[in-house]
Amino acid sequence: MYTNVFFLKRGAVKRLTSVVIRDGWARVRRAKDRPRKPTDERRRISRRANSEVINDPALSEHLPLAVRTGFGRGEGAISLPVEAALVRDGDALPPSVSIVIPAFNESRRIADSLCKVREFLRRTPLSFEILVVNDGSTDGTAEIVRGFEPEGVRLIDHAQHRGKGYSVRTGVLKAIGTYVLFTDADLSTPIDELERLYDIAERGPADIVIGSRAIDRRWIERHQSRVREIGGVMFNRMVRIGMGLNLYDTQCGFKLFHRARTRPIFEKQTIDGFGFDPEILFLAAQRRLRIREVPVRWSHADDTKVRVMRDGLRMMGDLLRIRLNDLSGKYGPPP
Repeated sequence: MYTNVFFLKRGAVKRLTSVVIRDGWARVRRAKDRPRKPTDERRRISRRANSEVINDPALSEHLPLAVRTGFGRGEGAISLPVEAALVRDGDALPPSVSIVIPAFNESRRIADSLCKVREFLRRTPLSFEILVVNDGSTDGTAEIVRGFEPEGVRLIDHAQHRGKGYSVRTGVLKAIGTYVLFTDADLSTPIDELERLYDIAERGPADIVIGSRAIDRRWIERHQSRVREIGGVMFNRMVRIGMGLNLYDTQCGFKLFHRARTRPIFEKQTIDGFGFDPEILFLAAQRRLRIREVPVRWSHADDTKVRVMRDGLRMMGDLLRIRLNDLSGKYGPPP
């Protein structure tokens, strides 16, 4: 049973904070002390049973925000040696997947990332569209992306910097694919992990499939600093308690959405910054959508845009804002 953090007494909040910090240190130490496994073996681990956390309201006896966890089963996706079809404007059929990449001052790596995405698409049997949302960059990111437009990449250009959440929302609402993947511009999670998420979404079925670094930390190929990892554990604990979301990692920038089923959620999104993920997942849980969390490979990028103290405090404020929005009816009546 979940406890609403906003109704705890002052002493209880202090004890809760102590428990969160102590638990965070312990989890990070356990993760770092585990022996590393070769990459091929880590890939095999992901395909065995119990590699997914399933948040399915059909399996729950509780209210939408108190969803039980279960476990899935499957062998993962299989790539077929078929050339991918990159859908362009005017094509009759919508693409299978729209890939949305939010970008802010990414001139150093956006070209390399788009080349990796293009190479991956050539090995898959599905049809795709690629949307890059330039969030008011001042370093020539938009000009680099325009160079890929003849290859079918769509550029959505914001005149002003609004935030990652705003860019993802714009991309999802402009997308036309059956599914929409949003991935960070640095490809911290390799783009070929999309195969697994798509397979799970189709096989489940699932409305949302999110990549996770926390289900099995042996999949992390390059760790963040200890401060960042502890901060992530603390934030996740506050999300689980304050939002009632039974998820281990809401902040990994690799998520797949069924566009038609989740579009109404993005239309109600109010958070423009890094705290938008809990809002989207909170609204999805409220509406009893099926969410699956699966382990993915991930490597920390040194030039990440997230600042621990500044953005961490803002994201904590976003959690409060989500709750206040819900209490005031800003998201509309419960479905």
